[in-house]
Amino acid sequence: MDPIAIGFWGGYFGIAVVAFFAGAIPWAQGLRRVAVLTSAAPLLNGAYVVAALGWFPGGTDLNLRLQAALALHNSLALSALLLLMLRTRTWVWRAWFASLGVVLIVAIVAWNLDPRGGMLVSTGWAIACTIVALVMLFNRKALLHHRLAWLAVASVTSVSLGLVGTAWMAAIGPSAPWQAHAATAVVVGIHEVCMGLAIWSQLSHLAELQLVRDYGSGYDPVTRMRSLESAGNLINQAFASRGHGSVGAIVVTISNLQALEGLHGRAEHNQALFIMATRLRNGLPRGVQMGRLGPDVFLLLIRRSPSDAYLLDVARRVRDRLARPVTLGRGDRPSEVHLGAHEWVADFGIGVINIVLEANRAAALNSARAMSRTALTYPSRIAQFSRDEGEVVEALPKSNLGTA
Repeated sequence: MDPIAIGFWGGYFGIAVVAFFAGAIPWAQGLRRVAVLTSAAPLLNGAYVVAALGWFPGGTDLNLRLQAALALHNSLALSALLLLMLRTRTWVWRAWFASLGVVLIVAIVAWNLDPRGGMLVSTGWAIACTIVALVMLFNRKALLHHRLAWLAVASVTSVSLGLVGTAWMAAIGPSAPWQAHAATAVVVGIHEVCMGLAIWSQLSHLAELQLVRDYGSGYDPVTRMRSLESAGNLINQAFASRGHGSVGAIVVTISNLQALEGLHGRAEHNQALFIMATRLRNGLPRGVQMGRLGPDVFLLLIRRSPSDAYLLDVARRVRDRLARPVTLGRGDRPSEVHLGAHEWVADFGIGVINIVLEANRAAALNSARAMSRTALTYPSRIAQFSRDEGEVVEALPKSNLGTA
């Protein structure tokens, strides 16, 4: 193999080793399943690359068989992730067993072919799974408003390209040029980085969730926002502007958090509050200041708000994110994909108002808070102050929600 190709593959294996030992971090925090996932992913990916390069002892045929088996394993793991994305409880297990059955059929067909043909069939099935995953991931709404959506697209794309590159190199053998090795090493290295970032993001979520369930609102990263005690400073900073203009205020009241605590306990209440705050924060444009006006009231402030229409678009985005069901339950699995837990849907109202800097800010914010309670009775869940009518009215429905 060309020394340049060896250098690129050395860089990839360096990334894989770091990712493997990073599994000690969640293990130390008691998140055993996350630790296993963190270490198993680079280990299996590294084994696949070693087999594709023909570096396992036992000859070319053995390496091709191992590559085929690991490609099918990757397709099975990707199928499991796709089913979790669908969140269809009624037939998720049937679909899972159907996927397993297809993999077994492909494995039987591949085993009855020669090693090179079996590897190509198995890798072709794995590539088909990545293409299906990409089709599902290219959701305009998710790509616009979800931080991990593009990371997932990059990860699956790199997997697909890596499978194509490694299959081609294994098929033609040692005659593969160093450029092919370099390009393949880069894309599989990108996949490891994307996987590490995604797992780290989930780890931080789970680590915070553990603290939330233990300490509740005494540890204000329950919402990772300004605490109730510092709401005054938040408001003063937002209104500390010279000249004329306005500050957009959006108040969100969640009315059934206390009922959730009464039914399922404080831990479930804390978990729901944490997830609601996370969705709220991740769905907002930059420059929005966030805080709490009460145990179940969120305050969003937008300095120099451009227009009432813009505020309504932000409020609709908030509504669409908070209206999704929340899956609550124990364990170290992500709350959003924990199939064995129960669902809870927030009952909330949103009040929207543009406050001129010369106005009485306390009175205006109290009005927005009252509007959010009024919005609990509206089908749209959004109330706004109409300057034309001089009163609180319901925000009219709008198509293409969440496109602000």
